[in-house]
Amino acid sequence: MGRHRDLAEIRRPLGTTRLLTPTGAGGVGKTRLALQGAMLSAESFPDGAWLVDLAPAREPAAVAG
Repeated sequence: MGRHRDLAEIRRPLGTTRLLTPTGAGGVGKTRLALQGAMLSAESFPDGAWLVDLAPAREPAAVAG
């Protein structure tokens, strides 16, 4: 089953925002969707698109402001 509509939905706000946080139930493919969206959008940004996995961070101080 394709996720073309989902990809379009996450790529649309990337024209106006620098950070996009997919949320939802575990195991539905948020990370895979984010990675694919970043890959497709990377050419639109001078420094590319990056995935920052914050799941391992347990303390707020471990995340830069």
